[in-house]
Amino acid sequence: ARLFHSMHSEFSKTLARHRINAPCWGVLISLYQERARTPSGISRYLGIDASTVTRVLDRLEAERLVSRKPGRDRRSLALELSPRARSLVPKLARVALSLQTKFLSPLSAAEARRLKSTLRRILEARGGTRIQPIHGYKI
Repeated sequence: ARLFHSMHSEFSKTLARHRINAPCWGVLISLYQERARTPSGISRYLGIDASTVTRVLDRLEAERLVSRKPGRDRRSLALELSPRARSLVPKLARVALSLQTKFLSPLSAAEARRLKSTLRRILEARGGTRIQPIHGYKI
């Protein structure tokens, strides 16, 4: 728990400089990786309730990072990243990678791979999602 708090705290400081928080980052990275394109898809992918997604989208829209567009039918919405968000996400991903490297630095490369593999298996077994690399940056 202390390790998570320490990593989360450091990354949150970076996010705050861009006026976003961890839930916003989750939505941005999901849209960037094209894991979901609708509010309900984001909710399913991230495993968060629809009202939370709505609040996060309101914040991202206010920051001009995401826009809501009419979807395939009258009831659905499609989400679109702004050009600013498209350039910001890879920058933040590099920060996340740098922090990951920093926190894993006491481990050998083999130990770090095993730890990541084990954590992925635990997450997937719990019904979690797998975060994909962004332009070669694994986070």
